[in-house]
Amino acid sequence: MRGEFGGLKSLILKENKSAHYVHCFAHQLQLTLVGTAKNHVDVIWIFDFVSDIINVIGSSCKRRDILREMRAMRLAEAINNGEIKTGKWLNQELGLKRPDILGITNELSLALQREDQDMINAMHLVETSMKCLQLLRDDEFEDLLEKVYQYCYGHDIDIPKMDDIYVTPGISKRRTPTNQFCTSLIVLQLQELNTRFNELNTELLLCVACLRHQDSFHTFDVTKLVRMAEFYPNEFYLGDARALSSELINYITDGR
Repeated sequence: MRGEFGGLKSLILKENKSAHYVHCFAHQLQLTLVGTAKNHVDVIWIFDFVSDIINVIGSSCKRRDILREMRAMRLAEAINNGEIKTGKWLNQELGLKRPDILGITNELSLALQREDQDMINAMHLVETSMKCLQLLRDDEFEDLLEKVYQYCYGHDIDIPKMDDIYVTPGISKRRTPTNQFCTSLIVLQLQELNTRFNELNTELLLCVACLRHQDSFHTFDVTKLVRMAEFYPNEFYLGDARALSSELINYITDGR
């Protein structure tokens, strides 16, 4: 699609220099998560480690049965001890306890794939998700750690001290404080989101959305539409741009 020589973007730009390329939002989000995973050494190691575990367990029916039996025993014990709740509102409670970082991204992913999603709402959803991630990093990181601690307590997992040095297995020279390792994941995801959903495309789409005729042109905004004209200098000359503001006012009055 975006190939420099034979891609669809290049072919269209040969015909119309004013064309702007806007990537599919859902795919941009996918590329953001892939980029985050590929650009963080520790995350790469985690995925490799999980993959090894799946291969070891999945290749043997006996190992799978042993794992299921152990899981069932732990689950029954946790229910008897009151560590796991059962009842009418269990599904709703579990829904509120999903991992924060993946939860934020998952909600955005589902929203962007809706067939009835409009571009203004989509842009606001991206912005909101980025604000949530920033808030998680700046103010809510301790709450996230507390949820991780509770999970570890319930599953007999050793809890590392957040001030200790974290060493990625197989990479002896990489030594990072554990808390820095955790926050760096959020920072990297924010950077990828900013790169994929750039300001130019965002501004252009919000300007274009002002032309929607729903609800008697409820989103109509003269200032944004004049700004949109600046994205197409070959189509609007200086004199046209000066007259555009008054012409738009006449247009919207007539249209309504």
